[in-house]
Amino acid sequence: MILSPLIFRRAPQFFFDTLFLIIKILRNQKKSFVEQFVVGLLFGLTLVQLPFSNICEAQESNFDFIARYYDDSETQVISPHVNAKASILNDDVTVGAGYAMDIVTSSSADVRSWASQGKISDTRREVSGSLGANLEGGALTVGVVVSDENDYHSQTYSIGGSRDFFDKNTTVDLGLSMGNDHVQSSSDKGFDQVMKTGSMSVGITQVLNKISLMQILYEYTIQSGYLASPYRAARIGQTDGSVIAISENVPNLRAKQDVTLKYIYYALGSSMATSTAVRLYWDNWGVRSITLEPQLTRDFSKDFSMSLDFRYYRQTQSSFYKDKYDQTSLSPFLTGNKTLSEYWTGLVGIRPVLKLSYGWEIYGRVEYYMLKYTNFTDIGVPSNPNDDKLYGLTAQVFSLGILRNF
Repeated sequence: MILSPLIFRRAPQFFFDTLFLIIKILRNQKKSFVEQFVVGLLFGLTLVQLPFSNICEAQESNFDFIARYYDDSETQVISPHVNAKASILNDDVTVGAGYAMDIVTSSSADVRSWASQGKISDTRREVSGSLGANLEGGALTVGVVVSDENDYHSQTYSIGGSRDFFDKNTTVDLGLSMGNDHVQSSSDKGFDQVMKTGSMSVGITQVLNKISLMQILYEYTIQSGYLASPYRAARIGQTDGSVIAISENVPNLRAKQDVTLKYIYYALGSSMATSTAVRLYWDNWGVRSITLEPQLTRDFSKDFSMSLDFRYYRQTQSSFYKDKYDQTSLSPFLTGNKTLSEYWTGLVGIRPVLKLSYGWEIYGRVEYYMLKYTNFTDIGVPSNPNDDKLYGLTAQVFSLGILRNF
């Protein structure tokens, strides 16, 4: 069998252009053995399936590439992601692999105030792999994610399972994960601290009737070890109004909990579906938050659909956070982490999907994002109290992806 003509007949030319571009990017990166193995597996899963797609008809076999661009005028992030998944052994086993990059350039408020260069650049690379088994009445999946930056290295291992009950009208999901992160500093080569993360989750999906279902999810996460940042500084206000910086110090244990409730409804005869999700979060640092996410999806034809979604998020500050600490009464814990302050965010997004022949899909997404801090100020020049102002930003996010189902 001659494979090459068959492959090119089944896949658009731009697919191969994309593959060659990714390969070129990866060849310019220093990769560990794990990265090389996963990238090789990723492209192996993709290219092997193409010529045999007539016998790989399981819906769980696919290839997905997406490029994402984020810009808030202070920070720009380019994120290409590629994933592949294959069902083998009569669909009893699934194998997956992924590779992602985040290329970041930032001159945010923290960087402008304390960094000597006023701008930072970094590249994060992530590889992932998964192995799943479809069991009678359920499924079991194990996975690993490894990511690396110049000063941050992370490994996460997970196992999850699902079980169907009552003629598949009820599904129970359980998940466990463990992570081990090494936090380093580009300015101090001897700095190496460890953060450990453990997480468990349980979820229930209940089919209510032919046109609606409900989901509830509970997750508990505990982090221990070094939970600060070697670059972040707590801000100490001086009597003349200026600000000085000292290294932050936060508790070495953080327990997080959240509950999510989601309702999905499909309107018969209108080709429309709605989804509404509410998430409540709390932790032992005093942070409380609520997230609201409504979504509307409309099928305009069998080949074209569009989704419109919104997200609103609001949180309280941690018990020890202050925008500027009083030098006369410093608390044991000090932080410069603005994500521990009080703030809100809003997002509106639109996602069109176009189905092509041979199982190909093209999809995009455009988002507008707003963030406003209630008690975190951009101090500008630390020695000048007159340029302080509450910090906020708006961002635009553009995504374009291509998906191939086998």
